[in-house]
Amino acid sequence: MVLLLLNLLLCFSTQLHADHLVIRKLTDYPLALCNDGSHASYHYTEGDLANPHMLIYLQGGGACATADGCRNRCKDGDHHCTADTNPAYDKEYTMWSQDPKENPAFHNFGKVYVHYCSSDVWCGTRSASDDTNGYYFHGKHIVEAVVKDIIKHKPNIESMKQMVLIGTSAGAFGVNLNCDFVADKFHAVNPGLDVRCIADAGDFFPTTVHTEGCDPYELTEMTHQFWQGVGDQSCIDETPEGSKECSMFSSYYNFIETPLMTVAHYIDTTVHGPCTPALDEDQDFWDNWQKEAYSMAITFIEEKPMNGLFFSNCPFHVSLSQEFAWSDMDVPLVDEEGSVLYKDIISNWLTGQGPYQAMDMPLQKNPKCPY
Repeated sequence: MVLLLLNLLLCFSTQLHADHLVIRKLTDYPLALCNDGSHASYHYTEGDLANPHMLIYLQGGGACATADGCRNRCKDGDHHCTADTNPAYDKEYTMWSQDPKENPAFHNFGKVYVHYCSSDVWCGTRSASDDTNGYYFHGKHIVEAVVKDIIKHKPNIESMKQMVLIGTSAGAFGVNLNCDFVADKFHAVNPGLDVRCIADAGDFFPTTVHTEGCDPYELTEMTHQFWQGVGDQSCIDETPEGSKECSMFSSYYNFIETPLMTVAHYIDTTVHGPCTPALDEDQDFWDNWQKEAYSMAITFIEEKPMNGLFFSNCPFHVSLSQEFAWSDMDVPLVDEEGSVLYKDIISNWLTGQGPYQAMDMPLQKNPKCPY
């Protein structure tokens, strides 16, 4: 009997610190379609509709950039090609926790989880045809539908205080490409809303280092053309017609006006550009890569001093999914003494109550990195 009561108490305690998210289908938006033509969906914390603080999370999950590649990705029922119909989720770790010690930044936020099902890093506008093997690439339309649906159903939209768009991996690409787009939609109904974006494990890597004869801009632009991808509008408007700049973050981040935090690694084991050798080959290449990444990060904070940066020297992919990276691996502050944890630097940046730029040095692995 005592054991049963302890188990019930443990279960109840866990539920108190977990976010319960319920499904909302985007059937009212004809263009919000997954690869297979099913209507996209998102999950949200139902009891937080009137919360003045909101987080919108764009899920990651790779991509495909050719008709055959997408057929191989989707033919076996890959969940990233079709709608998520799960009625509810309970999420309780890192940014989903309701414990203010574990999650100082977002413990009291209303949250939205947007399932990734378009395979186009959230930027595509291409409809199904024979040339796509019958697949839709409507990531941009899905983002727009989610924002419109939130604005339509949120009772306090005109008085909401802060909204954060955050994404990991392909979702981080999507955050970068849609940051100002989403901010503009919210500002149209709430001009004073503090909108911010956080990209975790996106394309924050140097384009100056690549294998001979390979052009990362050309290859990235080809993928965007296949999806009919639409990125940052001000970059598109202000660069010459046909420019490749607007498809790679290191070239277009200056066009993003919304406050943005980048979370990345010197060497991301999954996302490191289309023109690089294997990670266990050509050590000189990767040493030079780290030096160029350091220079890129310094330029980033010089050109965008209000932006946040958490740049660790630890080879893995996506910090939000790793509890050690969230709450144990501290990174040295930029131009200040001391170091900071990921969970705390986000809180600092959102509240303006502490330093919000931190980075390891190149060629020196973080001492708390387990890899």
